Amino acid sequence: MTKRKRNAKKRGSRGRLVRRFPLINTRNVLWVIFGLSVATTAAYTSFRLSTLNVDRSAIAVRDNAEERRKIEHLETQSRDRWERYVSARDFRGKVGEKEIKILAEALQLREEYVKLNSKRGDPALLIESIRKEWQKHQAEECLKQSRKAQAMAEDAMLRKDYGAAAKAFEEALALEDKIADEYRLAQASNTARRALLNRRMRFARGFPIDQEGRKLEREGDTAMAEKQWDLAAEKYMAARANEEILNTNYSRLFATEFSRKAKLLAKHETARSSATHEEIQKIISTAMRLADTGQDAKAEALWDDAMERYRELQHAFPNSVHVNKETLLKLREQREKNLSAPFLSKLKREVDAIDASLRAGTGGDVSQASHRLLLESTRIQKKYPNILTVDQETHTKLQCLSVRGHAVPAVRRILTQALRPLPGAPALQLMKIEVSQELYSAVTGENESSAARRKDFPVDSVDYMDTLRFCKNLGWLTASLIRLPTRKEFLDAVGNTTTFQPSQAWSYENSGDGVHAVGTSQANAHGFHDLLGNLSEWVEEDNLVDPSLNTALEIGGSYQTSWRDLSTIPSAPVLKRDRSRLRGFRILQDNSKQ
Repeated sequence: MTKRKRNAKKRGSRGRLVRRFPLINTRNVLWVIFGLSVATTAAYTSFRLSTLNVDRSAIAVRDNAEERRKIEHLETQSRDRWERYVSARDFRGKVGEKEIKILAEALQLREEYVKLNSKRGDPALLIESIRKEWQKHQAEECLKQSRKAQAMAEDAMLRKDYGAAAKAFEEALALEDKIADEYRLAQASNTARRALLNRRMRFARGFPIDQEGRKLEREGDTAMAEKQWDLAAEKYMAARANEEILNTNYSRLFATEFSRKAKLLAKHETARSSATHEEIQKIISTAMRLADTGQDAKAEALWDDAMERYRELQHAFPNSVHVNKETLLKLREQREKNLSAPFLSKLKREVDAIDASLRAGTGGDVSQASHRLLLESTRIQKKYPNILTVDQETHTKLQCLSVRGHAVPAVRRILTQALRPLPGAPALQLMKIEVSQELYSAVTGENESSAARRKDFPVDSVDYMDTLRFCKNLGWLTASLIRLPTRKEFLDAVGNTTTFQPSQAWSYENSGDGVHAVGTSQANAHGFHDLLGNLSEWVEEDNLVDPSLNTALEIGGSYQTSWRDLSTIPSAPVLKRDRSRLRGFRILQDNSKQ
């Protein structure tokens, strides 16, 4: 039978069945089979789940009972061990290794109890007491070991074994840190002790470094003394490196944190600059020798070379002891003093020649010669401005002589007539009259008297400093020592006051309330006029008191003083700046020092 015929036969038989049962077809049959299988599976699954839940409930009940038994066992055992420990501690007063072991077991059991009983924790909070007590014993043991390590460290310090000491201090400090970090409930941490151990540990580590640095410094000093500059610089550099380590890692342990570092830097740069500094000194010595022999141009060139080298040295080694502002200033002064010495020597000789001619009375008009020397001194000062090559007094003296030198003959004439030997001291010559306006104007070119402007009247309204300037100028014009008389010298000139007559003083009774010309009163027994009356006078104290005081002495009274008061020779201190129309002065020429 062919394949086509077989297929037709099958279709025919199926068709007959469908025609007989219209609801039965292939699709419906498949759906029925699928529904039956799903229902069967659901029924079986429901049956198995009900069976499993029954098993799980039984297991859960069994597990909960076992866990409760374990929790109760842990609670009982931990509490039992804790009570045994407390009994040994409180009643027997002894806590040994056995009791500490029991305490550790109690802590372990209680921690397991709290872990299993996580929902309720530790209702009695017994674990805190156990843990605190256990940490207390652990902290005590750590402290004991820490003190033992510290004792070993101190012993090593005495033996100068600083490495072992540092290691032992480090161990002691680690134990102290453990107490602070792990056993906090014991509250046994000692901050002061930890700080002490830390300081001692760092000191043990840093002390050898410090000692090595100081040894290197001493070796550098020895090399400097032997002028081994390079070796000294090397030693100082190594010492500086040690000091840097100390400052970085061990600051505040050694008293040299800042000053020593700067000191070593200065020594190092001094060593490096010493060779150049020595060369500069040789150049300076040569320059000074050339200047002394009159080779000014060569000397100046060498001085300039030395100064330039010194500036370079200062720039390269600013901390060297060879270079600083004071040294540079001294070097400049030394240079200018050396180069200006020939000019100053010549200037001094010419000034001395003028003084000699003035003392001899053969100088005539010294204005022109003084003016020439003044220009020369000004030129020297401009050329060498860094030091006062001509002392200020000499310069001022030349200024005075150049301006007032024409008055020398008149001044000499007045002094020749007015000076008289002081009784008992022939080398001291006191003016027999008060300084007149004529003499004051000739010497200073000024006259600020408040009384009548007449050349034969005494000058008044001068303060103490005015009198000193007058004495200085008069001394230059006469080449002699001029000063104010002392109180004693004034009284020596007055002599015995019991022999004084009213005609020897212009007083309140006979002056007509006005000043009189100098020398118009009757002279006293020693030939002096107006020591009493007319104008009171500036004098020096006998003991030459501190010149910085703001008072000086006046003596003798004025024309407004009564004769009775004048006979007591009145005197009183007054302010040096005071200017009074009732006060003048007279001068004394001291020939004892010429």
